[in-house]
Formats: sequence, structure tokens, C-alpha cells
Amino acid sequence: MAFVTGALSFWVPKFLFEARVVHGLQLPCITDPCSNQDSLIFGSLTVVTGIIGVVLGAEASRRFKRVNPRAEPLVCACSLLAAAPCLYLALLLARTTFTVSYVFLALGELLLSCNWAVVAEILLSVVLPRCRGTAEALQITAGHILGDAGSPYLTGLVSSALRARRPDSYLQRFLSLQHSFLCCAFVIALGGGCFLLTALHLERDQTQARRPSPGVLLDIQQHFGVKDRGAGLLQSVFICSFMVAAPIFGYLGDRFNRKVILSCGIFFWSAVTFSSSFIPQQHFWLLVLSRGLVGIGEASYSTIAPTIIGDLFTKNTRTLMLSVFYFAIPLGSGLGYITGSSVKQAAGDWHWALRVSPIVGMITGTLILILVPATRRGPADQLGGQLKVRTSWLRDMKALIRNRSYVFSSLATSAVSFATGALGMWIPLYLHRAQVVQKSAETCSSPPCGARDSLIFGAITCFTGFLGVVTGAGATRWCRLRTQRADPLVCAVGMLGSAIFICLIFVAAKSSIVGAYICIFVGETLLFSNWAITADILMYVVIPTRRATAVALQSFTSHLLGDAGSPYLIGFISDLIRQSTKDSPLWEFLSLGYALMLCPFVVVLGGMFFLATALFFLGDRAKAEQQVNQLVMPPASIKV
Repeated sequence: MAFVTGALSFWVPKFLFEARVVHGLQLPCITDPCSNQDSLIFGSLTVVTGIIGVVLGAEASRRFKRVNPRAEPLVCACSLLAAAPCLYLALLLARTTFTVSYVFLALGELLLSCNWAVVAEILLSVVLPRCRGTAEALQITAGHILGDAGSPYLTGLVSSALRARRPDSYLQRFLSLQHSFLCCAFVIALGGGCFLLTALHLERDQTQARRPSPGVLLDIQQHFGVKDRGAGLLQSVFICSFMVAAPIFGYLGDRFNRKVILSCGIFFWSAVTFSSSFIPQQHFWLLVLSRGLVGIGEASYSTIAPTIIGDLFTKNTRTLMLSVFYFAIPLGSGLGYITGSSVKQAAGDWHWALRVSPIVGMITGTLILILVPATRRGPADQLGGQLKVRTSWLRDMKALIRNRSYVFSSLATSAVSFATGALGMWIPLYLHRAQVVQKSAETCSSPPCGARDSLIFGAITCFTGFLGVVTGAGATRWCRLRTQRADPLVCAVGMLGSAIFICLIFVAAKSSIVGAYICIFVGETLLFSNWAITADILMYVVIPTRRATAVALQSFTSHLLGDAGSPYLIGFISDLIRQSTKDSPLWEFLSLGYALMLCPFVVVLGGMFFLATALFFLGDRAKAEQQVNQLVMPPASIKV
């Protein structure tokens, strides 16, 4: 609609003027001021047809709604599909019958105006009251971006391209503009088809709007009949298998072709995820097992990919590239919430949420095999020469354990993993329970459940992931000009600041969901600010031949002490509290909130570990640089 109205309102007065010139009813305008008769006529038509169309569309929708609950999108579809031939005829007949062209133009505008009020009514019926302002703003933004922001320019561009091939005359100007207008009729027909699709999903979306709840997790709990403890076990098993497999892939990554290992892991992960969507209801243990296998696949690329980046770049450039890579962690997590919830709503079955990401995984694995270059280990850190034979795995492990900066930063990373694992698993469900207590939502008793909280949380995670990684990298680059300990100090400040806002989430959620989302936004931004910096600290204090092993050991430690147990632990504490209280929506909300209060204390502990890292960072970095120089053999001299 916006595309067509933008193009018509901008170009139709000029088009009608040139039509008059072609018919001999108007002399060409050579000097200003030109006649504005057509603008006055078109403006009058727009006002009259707008008023009549809005009233007519609203009345038709009201009457037909008694007969068909999908009346609103059907009325919009019919009006658009009828407007398309009217506007097409108005443009086509302007060259031969000027008066009839005006008649069809008025009729087309009347039919276009029929759906303005009806579209607003559709939005109100499928969006919760507290989200309607945001939904309206988003709809307006999308309408203008895809519509009248570009349609006047596009129409003029097409007209100019057509005129460039013809002799310059008023007839050719008229014809080129007429032909460029024809795309409007096709866009209107496309809009009518979109309204027909809206009619197919209207009733279900209206039901979902009256029953919001958190994404896929609640559907899984209801489908398999498990409590919070069982749901948390899914994430814990995934992380446990991940941390066990990570050291194995670290060992392989330091000794064999990293690109092949990385791609095979992605293919394995994709296949297992797709297969898990077909597990029957009575075999919950198979779903738990599949989550464990997914962890093995994910361990392959999460331990190897940073080492490839570390061998391609150095210093500030490496920090930037690692920032881009680690931005994928919150981005992927957020898109997982959004995509999974959206696919579940579209298909009406939560199983389909597990069948989309494997397709993307297969494509990604193939692109890695084709496009990623085979890199040597350590060239970015060398001034010349080649690395000597690498040390044994046991010696590598001893060296890493004695590296105090590496140990403390790994413990700090464990605190980050603990918080992100617990919050990512439980926050959407916690916010849904908060809305049930506030009586702004109803408890979901049967799947498929709504996904609004997961969609919002996923969108926040995506944006804060990008903002946090960029902010952390930028702050580190700025602080490096003032102190050589910038990397761990920036991480410490981010962690300690994040703990405050994570704690405020549980205070705000009791009375204001919006306030809770604001605290989530700030807390996640500060928490995500250290992803890339932590990896950069590792690159500084560990020599190139040990980096894959170091990344793997750090992943093992952070998951072992972090998100391997935090989702299950939070669910266990929540169930334990509920057992000693009466069964009610209020205590479902409070028990989960009390359990999640463990997270800010762990985050504060992580900030302390980063401060400890800062004490030993300079010494360990100098030691690593010295070891690199000892491992490099000078190039063989050539005798002449």
C-alpha cells in the first residue's frame, strides 16, 4: 500500500498534466509558474476517496465479521485485488480517454483507502496491548522502508531509463511515466496476496496474542511431561558433552587439518539436531542423548575457529576479528530464540524449530570447506623462520596450568558461562511467570504456546551481543593507550557492572516487565563486552602451538564450572523451593526468581578473577613472547 500511494501521490499530477498536453487540452509548460489544475483535482479526489474508503472499509469489515471471523484481512485483500485492475485501466486509458481515466483513478484510490482502518484493527487484534505501540512503530517503519521511501525514486528511475532510449517529446515523457507506473498495479496485487495469507493465520495469532508464554521450552516440558529439573538437564547434558569433547578437539586442532575437523563437526551437529526433532513423546531420554551428541559437534568448531583467526591477524586487528567472531555467540543465541519461536508459531508444532538450523549448518560447513584458507600455525606472531617441532600434550597442559593469567581468565570465563547459561535457559520462562502473576498473561496449558517473551529476549540478546562486543573491543583499544593491563581491567569493569543490573532484573520483574527488559539490556551488554577480549588475552599469554589446546581447556573449564550445571542447578533450586510452598503461579514465579539470584553473585566472583588476571598479565605476556622466540628457527642460510 505504501509503495503505491507514495508513487501515485508524487507522480500522478505530473502524469495527468502530460496527458493533457498529449490530448491537446494543455500547452506545454516552458517557464514557471506552471498550471496546478491537475494537482488540485487529484488532491480533491484523494480527500474524498480517502474519507469514503475508510468509512466503507470499516463498515464492510464490521458487517462481514458476523459471518466470517477472517473478515478483516479478506476485506483488505478484496479491496486491493479490485484496486489493481482499476489503477491499471486508469493508466492505460489516460492516453485515449482522459475522463474515463479519472473515473478509474478515483475508484482505485477509493478501494485502496478501504483498508487503512481495517489494517489497524488487525494489528490491535493480534498484538498484546502493552506491545501495540512498538508493533505500530515497527509496521510504519517497515511500510516506509519497503514502500514510499523508495517508490517515487524507483518510478522516476524507470521512467528516465525508458526515456533514454526514445526521442525527447511530451508524448514519450508521458509514455515512459505511464509504463513505469504499471509496476504499481502488480505491487497492489502482491499486497492482496499477502492479505490472503494474513487471513489464513489470523485466528491462530489472535489466540496466541491472548495467551503469551516463553518459546519452545514450555512446549518441550508439556510434551514430555518434565518439570524444571528435567528441562534444565537438557542444557546441562549438552554442556557436559561439549566440555568433555573440547580437549580432544583441541589436541587434534594443534596437530591436524583444522578446516576439515571444523567442517565435520558442523555436519555432525546439524545431522543430530535434525534427527532429534523426530523423537517420540515417551522417549525423553533420547532427547537428552541427542543433546549430548550435539555438544560433541559444537565442541569441534568452537575450540578450533579462534585459533585460525589468531593465526591470520595480530594486535588490534586480531581484537577486531575476534570481536566479529565472538559476536556470533550472542547473535546465534538470540536468533535461536527468534527463529525457533517464529518457526514453531508458523508450523504450529515445536518440532519444526529443530529442523531449520541444521539446514543453515550444512550450508556453513560447505562454505568453510570451500572458502576458508589452510593457515599455518603461528605466522602472525613470528618475525621470520619456522616453528620447531611442537611440544608434547602433557607438557602443554603443565605449562597452561602454571600460566596464572590463563588460569584466572579461565575461571572468570566460567563465571560468564554460568550466568549466560542460566539466564538464557530460564529468563523467558521467568518473565512469562511474572506476567501471569501480574495478570497480564494467562498460563499456557497446552502446546503450541506463544513465543513473545522468547522473541523479545532473543532480539535483545542479538542487539546487546553486537553492542557489547563492539563496546568491549573499542574500550580495550582506547584503554591500551593508557595502560598495558587494559584487557583484563575492561573485562573486570564489565563483569562488576553487569552484576548490578542482573540483580535489578529480579527486583523490576515483580512490578514492571519493561523495567526488567531494560535491566536485561544493560546487563547483557556489559556481560557480552568481554567475549572477544578474553580470547585476545589467551592469544597474548599462550604460544601459537598451544592455542587450540588452551582454547579447548578453557572451554572445558568454563563449561564444567559454568553452564554445564547452572541450568540444572537453577531448576533444581526452583523445584526445591516450590516443594516447601503451596502450588500457585506466585510461588512458581518467586521460586525461579530466588534461584536465579545466584547468578549476580557468580558474576561478581568472575570480576574478581579478571582483576587477579590483571596482576599477572604483563609478566605472562612477556614470558609467552620469549617462548615464541625460542621456538622459532632462523631460516636456513644459502651458500653461494
